[in-house]
Amino acid sequence: MSAGGIDKFNKKSKSITKILLCLTVVSVILLSAILCGCNNGNDIKTLERDVVLHFDTDKCFVGNLPYTMATDTSKTYIEMKKDGKITVNIKLIENLIYALSNTFGIDINGKIQGLDIKNLLAGGVAYSVFPGLNLDDLKGSAELFEKAFGITITGIDFDDPDIVKLQQSIIETGKIPEDFVIPEGLGAQLNETYEIKDFLSELTGETYQAVYIGRHSENCEPYFVFTLLKDDNGKYRVTYENKVINLTLSASEIGFEG
Repeated sequence: MSAGGIDKFNKKSKSITKILLCLTVVSVILLSAILCGCNNGNDIKTLERDVVLHFDTDKCFVGNLPYTMATDTSKTYIEMKKDGKITVNIKLIENLIYALSNTFGIDINGKIQGLDIKNLLAGGVAYSVFPGLNLDDLKGSAELFEKAFGITITGIDFDDPDIVKLQQSIIETGKIPEDFVIPEGLGAQLNETYEIKDFLSELTGETYQAVYIGRHSENCEPYFVFTLLKDDNGKYRVTYENKVINLTLSASEIGFEG
C-alpha cells in the first residue's frame, strides 16, 4: 500500500473508532439521565396527555455525523406518559457493522477484534458517568445499571458462548478476542419518572420548559435536561445539546392532530 493509501486507511480507521465511541457515549449519556436539580416540594408537573416522540433524522448529529444512521428509527423513541413515567428506547439497526463498514470502506469487526478495551477506556468518560463500571464483570455492570439507573441493556445474552469468551478474554488480557463479532440487535431502554420545570438559561437569560428525568438533589444545576417545545398545533418536541461531545438531539411527536 502506498504512503497515501496508508494515510487514508488510518484516517478511516480513526473515523470508525470515533463513530463507535460516540455511539457508546451518546447512548450512555442519553440513558443515564440522572438529573441534579432543585426539588422544592411543589406539585409535580407532567404532560397533559401521553406523548410518543421519534428522533428527527435531520436534526440528530454527533459532530457532522447523523446519529440516526446507526439507530432503528422506528424502534428508537421517547415515550412520556401523563402519569409521570418516561421510557427512552434506543435500538441499533440490524447489520450495523456491515452498514458502517460499507459506508466507510473499512472492516470494522477487524478493527474491533484484538482491541485493548481496558486501555481504551482507562480514565475515560464511561467510568466518570458510571463509577461502578467493571469490565471484568459485564453482566454485573449491566445489572448495576438497571438497578441504579433503570437502564436495561437489550439484545444481549451474557450466557451466550461468544459473550462468555469475550468476558474471559477481557479478564485475562484486557482485549477483545480476535474472532469476536458484535451481536446483532443491541439496544438499551431507560424506564424512569419525569417532571416538567421552568429552566433559566445562563446563556440566553430566557426561561424554558425543561424535562427532568429521575431523582433530584437539592441546590445544584441539572446534569442532563431536555428542552420542551410545543408548536402552534399543540405538537411536542424535545431537544438536547452537548457541546463537549458535539452532540445535538431532537425528537418530535408524530401524528397528533390538535
